[in-house]
Amino acid sequence: MINGTNNLIPMLSITGRPNKEEICRSVDRFYDVGIDTILLYPRDGLEIEYMSDEWITTIEHFIKHCANKNMKVWLYDEFNWPSGSCKNNVQKFSPKFWQKCLKLGEFDTSKQDNIYNPDGNMLEIISKCSNADLLNPEAVDKFIELTHERYYRHFGEYFGNVIVGIFTDEPSYIYTANEFENSIPYYDGMESEYKEICGRDMFEDAKKANSNEPSEFIKITNDLAGKRFRDVFLSKISNWCREHNIEFTGHLLGEEHITYNGNTLKDLKTFTLPGMDDIFTRYYKEILQTYQYK
Repeated sequence: MINGTNNLIPMLSITGRPNKEEICRSVDRFYDVGIDTILLYPRDGLEIEYMSDEWITTIEHFIKHCANKNMKVWLYDEFNWPSGSCKNNVQKFSPKFWQKCLKLGEFDTSKQDNIYNPDGNMLEIISKCSNADLLNPEAVDKFIELTHERYYRHFGEYFGNVIVGIFTDEPSYIYTANEFENSIPYYDGMESEYKEICGRDMFEDAKKANSNEPSEFIKITNDLAGKRFRDVFLSKISNWCREHNIEFTGHLLGEEHITYNGNTLKDLKTFTLPGMDDIFTRYYKEILQTYQYK
């Protein structure tokens, strides 16, 4: 088969500790069946420390051999998923980089890594070190520094010619909130933005709200978190990719869930090349996700 006649872009899972010869053989197999673009995907089973010098050397073997074959490369922005933590290294720099949620109703103090009360209010704001805070611009900057910028420092000459894009996988601000019943995502300053919209105290409204029941409170906080996610994470990375002459694509966590990403269609507009994991059809009224005011 002539090279370049297959439009598939396979995710090449990188596991073990492949040497240069093994890497070249893997690339050649794709080339021989007409695939001219691959996505390099570090995941469970990898025996090389992610983003270490050895990892950079491994990626260099892939990129240089692809360049020799006139093939293209997509980079994956994380180890496994979800994207945004650089294999949980972002959170190691500061507890401020831990993802937060606001606990509504009764408290649950059994699982949190950190807890504090805002402005003396008797409400729990819980943060988990297992999740990076994609609503914190400093945490996102650290993620870009550890991944995108490190790749660019080593492979800048290949950006826009051999390296054509970066793939993000299931980034979301909902992971911590999903661990605690009756919780919503939270970021510092959310309460002031809430008050600008409706003129009320967010923490007072939170005491009467339920995350599982449609309400004005849930709609406003969901819209705020979604906009923050687009501004702080998606748009920032998309702009970085544009500035470095590559595409930005991937897929979000639960595109069918409006409470996972705020507004999936608005989110997709931030990608230079929009992508989705699955396209769902919700045809039972019991599972349709809608907003309504009480």
